[in-house]
Amino acid sequence: MALLIFQILSSVFGFANKLFLFLGKRAGWMLGFLAGIFFVIYFFLIGFTIYAVVQIGFSFLMLYGYFSHKAISKNARIVATILLSLIAIGITFITFKGGLTLLEAVSALLASWGTYFLASKNNMKGWSTFLIAHLILIYLTAIKQQYIAAVFQALSAGVSIMGIMKQSKINTGRKLLEGLEL
Repeated sequence: MALLIFQILSSVFGFANKLFLFLGKRAGWMLGFLAGIFFVIYFFLIGFTIYAVVQIGFSFLMLYGYFSHKAISKNARIVATILLSLIAIGITFITFKGGLTLLEAVSALLASWGTYFLASKNNMKGWSTFLIAHLILIYLTAIKQQYIAAVFQALSAGVSIMGIMKQSKINTGRKLLEGLEL
C-alpha cells in the first residue's frame, strides 16, 4: 500500500511540476521539489537506487529553480549538477547489475541536466533532455510493472514535447526577426 501511495504522489507531483514549468509558473519548481522528495522514497522502494539518490540532488536543483530569481552564480549551478552527475556515476558502479542499471543512470543524469538547463533558462536543452529521460523512465517503470508511474512519465514526456515545440517556435520567430532587421 505504501508503494502505491508513493507511486501516485510522486507521479502526480512530477507531472504537475513539468506542466507548471511549461506554463511558466514559478510554482512548478516547488512542485518539483515535492515530487523529488516523494520520488526518493518511491525509487528506493522499487529498487532504483541511482534514481533515488539523484532525486535528492534533483530536489535541491528544483529549489534552486524556485529561487533562481536571486543571484546564484553560474559556477554554483554547474558545480551542483556536475556533483550530482559524479554521484550518479559512482552509484552506477556500486549497484551495477547490467543494462537496466545503465539505462537508469542515463535517465537520472538527463533529468538532472534537464533541471539545470531549465533553471538556467536554456529551455530547448532542458525540455530535450527531459524528454529522453522520461522516455527511458517509461520503459523502466513499465518493466517494474509500475504502470501508474509509466503513464505519468508518458504525460510528462508529452509536456516535454510541447516545451520543445514552443521553444522551436520562439527560436524560429527570433531568426525571422533577425533576418528582417536592416
